Amino acid sequence: MTLANNLHVSPYDGDEKDNVQLESCPKTATNNDEYQKAITPRSMRYFILISTIIESIIFSGLIFGWPALFYMLKNEQIYSYLCPNNNYSVDDDDIDDFDINQTTINPNDKQQLQHYGRDNCIPQENILNMAFTIGIFSMGFTSFAWGFLLESKGLRFVRIALNLLISVGCFLLSITDSDTSIRIIPAIIILGLVGVPLRIANMQIADFFPLKRSTIITLFSGAFSASPVIFVLIKYGYDNWSLSYFWATFTLFLTSITLLPLNTFCLPRLSVRTREKTLLKRYDEYCAKIEALDLEMNKGKPHFINNKMLKTITDQMNEQESNKLLLQQPDNNANNTTKTPIIVNFSQFQREKETVRKPNLLKRIFKPVKTADNENELPLRVSLISISFLMHQLWFSWINTYMVLYSGSMALWLDRVTDDDREKGQFTQTFGLVQVSALIIAPIAGDVIDRIVRRAQHIQDANGRRLMQAQSGFGPVLFTTLTLLGAVICRFFDTSIAVYLSIAFITILRALFIAVASAYLRVRYPANHFNRLNGIMCTIGAFFSLLQFPLFYFESKSHLGAFQVNSVCAILTVLCLLNPLSLRIGSIQKRLIDREQCYGKYLMQNKSNTINNNNHVVNPIDN
Repeated sequence: MTLANNLHVSPYDGDEKDNVQLESCPKTATNNDEYQKAITPRSMRYFILISTIIESIIFSGLIFGWPALFYMLKNEQIYSYLCPNNNYSVDDDDIDDFDINQTTINPNDKQQLQHYGRDNCIPQENILNMAFTIGIFSMGFTSFAWGFLLESKGLRFVRIALNLLISVGCFLLSITDSDTSIRIIPAIIILGLVGVPLRIANMQIADFFPLKRSTIITLFSGAFSASPVIFVLIKYGYDNWSLSYFWATFTLFLTSITLLPLNTFCLPRLSVRTREKTLLKRYDEYCAKIEALDLEMNKGKPHFINNKMLKTITDQMNEQESNKLLLQQPDNNANNTTKTPIIVNFSQFQREKETVRKPNLLKRIFKPVKTADNENELPLRVSLISISFLMHQLWFSWINTYMVLYSGSMALWLDRVTDDDREKGQFTQTFGLVQVSALIIAPIAGDVIDRIVRRAQHIQDANGRRLMQAQSGFGPVLFTTLTLLGAVICRFFDTSIAVYLSIAFITILRALFIAVASAYLRVRYPANHFNRLNGIMCTIGAFFSLLQFPLFYFESKSHLGAFQVNSVCAILTVLCLLNPLSLRIGSIQKRLIDREQCYGKYLMQNKSNTINNNNHVVNPIDN
């Protein structure tokens, strides 16, 4: 009995059906022991999962810890030469020059006075914030390119490239000082560049756990949201433990270097989904050939089958068919353990081994990926131009824009709430520390989606199963939108309670909106579209986020401007509710799914007809 008969259907067979039927989550294996024996060993899967989650926490959203890094950069006097009071010295005459009524400077604290000019240097702050702005924009702007690279070059190539960029960015960050301030700009841009692509690439690890795919995807999104806490912790050590800026950032560089072997040797070359399906197919073929040979080793199949083992069995079958090999058979006498010797043509085996010799390590890592069955792949345009993706894209883009606007205009809001700089700092520190809770909040949404998808697998009707899978995102998407609405409403009130409530709402929102957006794409659309759709979604969201600048500018003008900006935000948020509400209406979703299927079949039929016509073209000269 082969593995296909034992399992009935593997957790990766459904991805092939995704191309036409949009079944994004396949049926579960009936024989879990056989399935676990075929795929990547459990210990290796969990090792890769834990390692990549730690890597995501440290590096994927590192740039969002900018407030803490900004503080350290100013203390290290990065671009301090732009400040007119850079060489400021304190004497009694200078104390009189400060307008105490306009500042919070204590005239008796001379150390505070010494740093007054540096801490309030507008040109220095402008150029540092410019680097941060470019880094944030590059994070989303290049996401679509990385999504396509994942499909064309494979997971290993992309992860190695991202790993090298992280190392370069952290190294530039560590060697930046007051004399080489210019290095901070490429360092921030590079660290921003790798954030979203690293999250998208790591989401493929979810395919190691088909029954918990959405939960794992949201866990990586939670790690992305919690990543800003790294610079907050470094800042704490910088202030309280006399941790030098160089060693704090150089440790990040060393950490990135240690992760390079993981990306090179542990991650699959193409994708996790392709690797696991290949292992299942290889195991099935091995079991079939072992049973055909009727050997004793059929009772103890190895846990992990490589190509060499499969080729050995194939060679034995070929030798058996040509009567050149006598199989090892035990004697009928139970006390006799002797076996008939095997006759092997070693010269022929060596020639075959030479013909299939693998290329060297570098060629195996960087050689282009050949995607099988491209003619059977559903075109990306079916998902890309669908109405459901358009609504999801607008929903994601506005939430992403408001997140940027909230962080950028928070100082304006705090100025309206209080004049105490110490209280403002407490608000900012609270906002940074609570982001780590995203590691717990984000996977909850993924688990909800996974539970609904597993229930859908028991539905016999294919159309009903696809409809239930499409509607699985309703609860998480609705809750995320209502959380955004709560944060928007808080901005109408200039009180400390409103600030703390908004921090709670924004923390939940940061943990959920990326996680829910990505998990929904994986469930709703074909698996081979996920990387590209995710990259395109983030890139369009980056362009849409530029809308926050005119809103910020208008809010900075007056209190009335703040009310008008908040009103616009409230209206756009209410419009975002149309996305989850449309998911709830089954007739709308059924019509959208049917439309996508018909369009996909139409495109694939046209492609097939074109290929057939090209194959049957008659050369006029032959006539």
